[in-house]
Amino acid sequence: MKTKKVALVTGNLGFIGGNLTKRLLGSDEYDFVIGFDSVTYAANPSFLAGCKDNPRYFSVYGDIRNIDRLNETFKEFGVTHVFHLAAESHVDNSISDASPFFDTNVMGTLNVAQSCLDYRARLVHVSTDEVYGSLGPHDPEFTEGSHYAPNSPYAASKASSDLVVRSFFKTHGLEAMITNCSNNFGPNQHSEKFIPVVVDSLLNYKKIPVYGTGENIRDWLYVTDHCDALIAVMRHGEPGHKYNIGGGTEKTNIEIINMICGILGVHPEKSIQFVEDRKGHDFRYAVDSTKVTAHTCWKPQISFWVGMDSTVRYYRDLWQK
Repeated sequence: MKTKKVALVTGNLGFIGGNLTKRLLGSDEYDFVIGFDSVTYAANPSFLAGCKDNPRYFSVYGDIRNIDRLNETFKEFGVTHVFHLAAESHVDNSISDASPFFDTNVMGTLNVAQSCLDYRARLVHVSTDEVYGSLGPHDPEFTEGSHYAPNSPYAASKASSDLVVRSFFKTHGLEAMITNCSNNFGPNQHSEKFIPVVVDSLLNYKKIPVYGTGENIRDWLYVTDHCDALIAVMRHGEPGHKYNIGGGTEKTNIEIINMICGILGVHPEKSIQFVEDRKGHDFRYAVDSTKVTAHTCWKPQISFWVGMDSTVRYYRDLWQK
């Protein structure tokens, strides 16, 4: 008799979580997909409105800081696999008030790990490349062996959450993998994030606020490619291992702005307003994805140019309705 596979996605009403939920429901690998979200400011329930009538999908209102609610959900649905994405993730907010970040990202992850252990569920813990700190312009990409050197309270909270998961593998044998991804872009990202801010500013004839000189570099990854990598790690990853997931496309913030201006037909020179740099602003992120490709055969499928054009047009059409 086939054993049922039930996937729980924490933070499923957020940017990556919403796209992952759609991806999981688009295949028959899992018998049921359970969303678990506390519906904070970053949630967008409307993105999954089309899923509510899917008999394989259930949405649970819950906070990962409440372990009783987690355990109730694991027990009720027979959860076998967990994609843990619920987190406080806005770096600027962590600078003004770090407490919610450590409360949710560290203590919440502790609860998720404990529930996974108690109910024998396999865990993919989704983290960030920001745990590694900052690279210089000519430094090699971060690998899974790079030392942790977080420079913002957000990054420190995520680094701490990674160590929580690692400790549960080492101490208890929890079947868990950790992923550290580069900057995601695509549909359903919160309006305060960089690319949506740029598009919104241009559509509404506002100046684009740019930190410092705009020369900070990020490695960009289309969100559905990230989701496919998470699914591949869940399927093929080795417990106790970390996997870096990147798009292999490094761009400065100014290059991104120029590209979006080109798509929308706007002159960038008149649209940018440089502002005081963010405290502890990392100069460059880039990750080496060799290991995840070797272990799972995953590779990005959406080119940066195609993904960016699609993303900009998504927000333009959404906000100009």
